[in-house]
Amino acid sequence: MQREARDSKTLSIGEFAAATQLTPKALRLYDEQGLLRPAKTTVSGYRVYAVEQVGAGRLIRALRDMNLSLAQIAQVLEGDPLQSEMLLREFLIEAEQRYARERRAYQAALGLLRHSRPSPGVSIEEHSMAAQVVLVHGFSADQTNFIPRYLAELQESRRRLNLCQQRFDAWSACLLLEPLSQDESRLELVVPLMDADRNLPLTTRTIPARRYAAIRLHSTEPAALAAAVDALFDRFDRQGAFAIDTPMVRVDESEDRRYQVWWAFESR
Repeated sequence: MQREARDSKTLSIGEFAAATQLTPKALRLYDEQGLLRPAKTTVSGYRVYAVEQVGAGRLIRALRDMNLSLAQIAQVLEGDPLQSEMLLREFLIEAEQRYARERRAYQAALGLLRHSRPSPGVSIEEHSMAAQVVLVHGFSADQTNFIPRYLAELQESRRRLNLCQQRFDAWSACLLLEPLSQDESRLELVVPLMDADRNLPLTTRTIPARRYAAIRLHSTEPAALAAAVDALFDRFDRQGAFAIDTPMVRVDESEDRRYQVWWAFESR
């Protein structure tokens, strides 16, 4: 069978794969996704690449080695050089933060395998809170966007309360209806109301008077939050108490914004 002629400045998919160290399977995927289309496709359906495309292929390979998603790679390829460099820096910072979280998770897992209890590194306080009427609003978030989503929902809820001329307290809280994970988790925003109007066109309920154990967070990263919840549960277990409902992250904005994990409990 006679092979189709091509000039010396083009490469077959196999040759291009060798030059870029990208597999033919990956090259077909990048073609389908529009990341790296061949210079042309022959009448027989073979992909042919230009020599000038080798640099782009090697760039994609480097970006894949950074564990970037195809969507992130597309962002880098579509931007101008300055924008792409800024994006790369942002992705690198995210990767370094992810690595730091994974290292902390590794240390926690190692401790659990050795049957040692995690230490929060901070003291646990006790608080009593009187019964209070609160605005409640459900939303969802994952580990990475929890705090920004929480604060956005809080701002919107306060805006609606201001429109209703309803006064509210300076602190707020977020009930962890489901443990935070890499997937979307169900959460519930809680905003305490002052002189609550029972006719508000918003969802409210009364939180009964309870005792709480609390840990101040020095970081809002998922590992720090999980360690605080673990420490509170372990304290209840040691003291013969039991936890009520679910833990909550409480924000106090009376001074510098501070985060705490609160969990209601009762003695056995």
